[in-house]
Amino acid sequence: MARHLKEHQLRIVLLGASEVGKTAIVKRFVQGVFAEGYEPTIEDSFQKDLMIPTVWWQEYCADDNQMQCKTATKTISINLTIVDTSGEEEIASNLRSLYLHNADAFVLVYSICSLASLKALEPIAKEIKKIHGDQALRMLIVIGNKCDGLGEQDREVTLEKATEWTQEQGIAEPLEASARSDLHIEKIFKGLIRQRLTGRTPFEAVDPNPGKPERTKKHHCQIA
Repeated sequence: MARHLKEHQLRIVLLGASEVGKTAIVKRFVQGVFAEGYEPTIEDSFQKDLMIPTVWWQEYCADDNQMQCKTATKTISINLTIVDTSGEEEIASNLRSLYLHNADAFVLVYSICSLASLKALEPIAKEIKKIHGDQALRMLIVIGNKCDGLGEQDREVTLEKATEWTQEQGIAEPLEASARSDLHIEKIFKGLIRQRLTGRTPFEAVDPNPGKPERTKKHHCQIA
């Protein structure tokens, strides 16, 4: 069963095999730094407040026989607790159940340089779905790290291959990123927040023209 969400607070857990770059992703996002080298992690926790624009209300009105949309937006602050976990199998297997029961959302990380790291995500994804049921599909995203000049030289996992795998799992398509070059790092967390809170696909473009509505006026809050 999914945890009850506290307003404007999310606990996000990063999971994946060793040396895929989970720590690098978190430190790039939270601290804005990238450190060379690999140091095994048992568990580390980070805090970050993220400002998210929201569509607060939409009003539709007739103008010259056409439906026009007016929107008002505001920004909300979401407090993130981001947990960086060990990829060492013995440690991970002992702590994984605790992580999976006590998180609001998950980032599953593989390295584009390692097909084995993608395959290692399958039992994790299955366990998340077993624990959280239908809610699991809006709780997790898949990230292919090391999508940069160095990583491309040793690529084993194409985006097409990773997309095929996520489709088999019934989850959102993956996003490739690079902690080294700061590619898509903020997008990871903003996309996950949008998916978790609204159920929308995490990395889709926001449609500025939502089309003709059924009602004259709508009021709602959604992540932009």
